[in-house]
Amino acid sequence: MARWSAGAALLTVLLLAAAYVGFGSLTSVCCAQPAPILDRQATSLQELDNGLRLVTKQAPGDYVVAALYVHGGSRTETAWPAGMARFAELLMFQGSTGNQAMERQAEAKARAIFWDSATTRDFTYCRLAMAPQDLAFALDRLAAALSWRDFTATDIERTRREMLRDLTEPGTPGAQPNILSVVRDLDDALWVQAFSEHPYGNPSRGTSDSLDRITGDALRQYLDTFYVPSNTSLVVVGAVTAQEALQAATDTFGKLPRGEAKWDPPKDEPRQTKMRRATRPLPAGARRSVLMMGFHAPGMAAKPKVCATDILYTVLGQGPRARLPRVLVQEKKLATMVDVEFVTRRDTGLFVITCVFAPENELKVREAIRSELAKLTATKFTAAELADTKRLLARAYALSNEALTDQSGSLGFYDSMDTWEFAVDYVDLVNQVSADDVQQVARELFRLDAYTIIIGSAQREGGTREARDTHEMALQT
Repeated sequence: MARWSAGAALLTVLLLAAAYVGFGSLTSVCCAQPAPILDRQATSLQELDNGLRLVTKQAPGDYVVAALYVHGGSRTETAWPAGMARFAELLMFQGSTGNQAMERQAEAKARAIFWDSATTRDFTYCRLAMAPQDLAFALDRLAAALSWRDFTATDIERTRREMLRDLTEPGTPGAQPNILSVVRDLDDALWVQAFSEHPYGNPSRGTSDSLDRITGDALRQYLDTFYVPSNTSLVVVGAVTAQEALQAATDTFGKLPRGEAKWDPPKDEPRQTKMRRATRPLPAGARRSVLMMGFHAPGMAAKPKVCATDILYTVLGQGPRARLPRVLVQEKKLATMVDVEFVTRRDTGLFVITCVFAPENELKVREAIRSELAKLTATKFTAAELADTKRLLARAYALSNEALTDQSGSLGFYDSMDTWEFAVDYVDLVNQVSADDVQQVARELFRLDAYTIIIGSAQREGGTREARDTHEMALQT
């Protein structure tokens, strides 16, 4: 839905893996009960003198989650090589054998502190879960990670080799194709095709050429721009008061100089005016093809449209009555899996439909998807359908915020792109969306003459390619 989560990203990768191993169908099972949604009265914002934003949510329990959000992802790679944000995260928060980042992880593990990190297109985070008495120690380790600049040339080369091993482009030293990297390649290819000017189109893992251009001086310049308190949010959730969190943050992060994120934010992606298409061969042995369709979708500044898009996302891909799985998998039996994804971005992002199918069904699959999208633009929701969809979306949002780690993720996600308050107000804002609003956003979103499509093909290019391209031209006219 609207918030990125590592769990959702992993689920998408696992579903897409069906294209390689040839799974038949997959069923989602949920047995948890919805948890209370984020509570404004328990959440507060405080700002340190150096500009760091501290968001605290007190919650019952016997542990605390502290997550540091650096407002820098691939969106900020306007003046740096593609992959710089991910490179910085690996070096600063995960590390390689023997460097200080790895030592900090080892110190945390010795105290039974969970430690993980990730980079997205809009931000980078490092998250720790611990006993309340370890909060000051954990924040001290996070502050040390944010301010670390004493890495060596060896540290940089180890990180570069690790990222190069993750690539599968031809000629990359040591690269070995595997299904996880293949499906990431398809997703990267979709964003590259869909964004011709905005850095959201940068390959999230970089390229062999861009990674070779990352030097120690360039990395320190990037870190001095974005890895500074004035460009970060610290989210603390759990058995801790706002005053206790403030004291621990002041004692650790408060010692760091403010820094300034002086850079020129990218202009929004120009409106797409025609269809963009690319085909990628899947590895030998794949028995299913993969289709990814991407439509430019509203960014964080258009909150009402974001909420309307979440309603469309829910109708098409979520719940037992989701339209695309019902039509393509259950009724027409054209596909073995359908996944719909919309993650809110700071700028114009993508609404993505992914489908796994037998190669001979490609044209029928595409026509069926287009038909369902056309229905959304032509027919307004009934009051009952809209109300049911909103209830389903509210329940899903409650479930996605059940754990303290999830709550820290929601608060940090939105504070990195806007403010934490959107996470608290989300359900109320969804409930304000009308059927007219949803239909209008559907018409703006699903422009069937101007979207991006990537085909991961399980068959060799041959005689059918000409037929597909001829049919493509017919669809556009």
